[in-house]
Formats: sequence, structure tokens, C-alpha cells
Amino acid sequence: MSRICHLVYSFGIGGLEKLILDMVCDSHQHFEHHIVTLTQADPAMIELLPSNVHIYQLNKASGHSMSIYSTLYKQLKIIQPDTLHSYNLATIEYQWIAALLRIPRRIHAEHGRDSYDPDGSNNKYRLLRKLCSPVVHKFVAVSKDLGDWLQQDVGLSLRKVQVVHNGVDTKHFYVETKQRSPKFTLGHVARMQAIKNQTMLLDSYSQACHQDADFAINSRLVLVGDGPELTALKQYQQALPPLGEVVFAGAQMDVKPYYQSFDLFILSSIAEGIPVTLLEAMSMKVAPVVTNVGGIKEVIKHQHNGLLIESENRPQLTEAILTLYSEPLTRARIAKHAREHVEQSYSKQQMLSQYYRLYAAS
Repeated sequence: MSRICHLVYSFGIGGLEKLILDMVCDSHQHFEHHIVTLTQADPAMIELLPSNVHIYQLNKASGHSMSIYSTLYKQLKIIQPDTLHSYNLATIEYQWIAALLRIPRRIHAEHGRDSYDPDGSNNKYRLLRKLCSPVVHKFVAVSKDLGDWLQQDVGLSLRKVQVVHNGVDTKHFYVETKQRSPKFTLGHVARMQAIKNQTMLLDSYSQACHQDADFAINSRLVLVGDGPELTALKQYQQALPPLGEVVFAGAQMDVKPYYQSFDLFILSSIAEGIPVTLLEAMSMKVAPVVTNVGGIKEVIKHQHNGLLIESENRPQLTEAILTLYSEPLTRARIAKHAREHVEQSYSKQQMLSQYYRLYAAS
């Protein structure tokens, strides 16, 4: 049985962690999975892991730490994986330890960018990826946008890069009849951090309420998620004109009931790969209104299965919200096409089968 080690910075509630959870739950009888977190893991996430999946928390302190290299070296030496699968910039440098240990297959995945480098132009981070490329057998990009960037900007060879689109469980994220909320509900599911730009969402919702009194009375905005910006976002929202209804629902292990109540799904991100929450919402037949960034434009065909708006364009987001509020037939058509597109092109099984082929190559 091939032994896979997933190396992540942390293991909390998030899109990346959901994908890893899907992977290990789907294949734990065929692969021996180990998860190593440089920092900590959320106990609620650990409880969802199959009993034969092992997780190790290295409790790395914030900032640069030399001791983490020896700690990880010892842990990987004990695990002796056939494949090390690292995720995002915070883990890529540790592929050198995997090479030192002669781990047979070394994979690194890029799932998106963060607020410190939203457009991928930071030369130091590009150089870090380039310097690590000799010891990485395959770079996985979750969108064509990221794959092109790895080749054209970072300078990786074509044979080193493979695009594996994110996917979701379309059987789980589906209902025949949605649970309607008494109010028209705008939904947002994401980590509360700068790259997701939730202030734009709050501003546009407030402006929509200001422009349309009926919308203000009969709508609400529900934000699901936790993160470093949560307290600041609550304070920001309280400083806005008291129109409409805004609910901060916090982190939720089960988001399906929230999607069932949403009429629109909104993402106002500055940068993205292919967001798992977007795919989940589309699978639940929720019409999306999202910023035209990163891999999102590969998923959304404007006015067919969603509305695309430009990043930081608050008036455009306000207009899109009010348009779909006032046009239920358009909203229903978009939602129908959204579900069909995810079912055809972004299913969990399509994604997992590609990862399994990568692991089997080891």
C-alpha cells in the first residue's frame, strides 16, 4: 500500500483542508495517508479523519524557525512516505528535506495566492519556487491561470506542471427542493482574511439597501467563516449605515444548510485559485456573483452560469445584486446552469482520480 504524506501549514476549516479530507476519506483503504501540519490542527477536523489516517502537529512558532527543519526531518524519517505532497508557498521549502531523505515522489500543489502576493509578482517568492523546483517532481496547479503563471512567470518547465481542477461532491451538495428563507439571502462562505475582500461585499450590500428600500427590508447578508479579519469586519459593518440585515455565522463544519438558504452566492476576492465554496454553492444551484480573478473565470461563463464583476468594483457588485434580486427567472436560469457545469466538469471523482494517478506514479 503506497504511503502518502500531506504537508500543510495548518489543518483547520477551509477549502484546501476540505479537499485533503475528501481525498483521505475516499481512498484510505487504498493508500496509507499521513498528515503533517507545521503548526496546529483543528480538533473538529481531526475528528472527521478515518481512524487509520495519522496526523502529526509540529507546533511551529510564528516566524522563521530553524528547529522545524530537524523536527520535520525526524518525523518524515519515521513515516517513510512514498510520496510527499506539500501545499502552497509555506511548505515548499521543505521539499528539500524530502529530497535529502530520498522520498521517491515529491509533489507540490499551488491552490491560490495570499494577500502578501495577490498577483504573484513578488520576486522573492517566485525565486523560492524556482529554487525548489529541482527537487519537486510535479507542480500541481488548481487552475489554468495558476498553471500558466508557474510556467510563464516562475519559469517552470511544461513537463513539471499539471493542472488538476478542484472538485466537490456533487451528490452531497445537492437538494431537490431548497429551504427558502423568509428573506432574500445573499450568502458568502470563506475565510475572513484580506485576500477575500469582505469589506467590498459589506459596502456593496449597504449601497444596494440604500438604493432600493424594498431590498433593504426583504434581504439579508450571511457571512460564514472565521479568520484573522473577523473582528475588524464586524466593527466595519457596525460603522456602516444601519440598513438591511448582516449575519456573521462564524466557522461551520456543515455548510450545506447555509447553501440551502442562499438565493445568491457572493465572492469579492482580490485573488483566487478555484474556490471550493464557489463550486459547492453552484452544485447546490445557487446563482453566483463573483470577482473576475484567478481561476474563477475558468468556471464562470458570464451571464450563463454566474455574473462576473471586476475586482474592487463596488458599484458593479451592487448593480449585480439588485439585478438578480429583481429578476427571479434570470436567477433561476443561472442557478440551473451553475449546477450542470459543476456536475459535468468539477466533480470530486474527476479531481481525485487525477491525484491518484500522480500517487500511483511513485
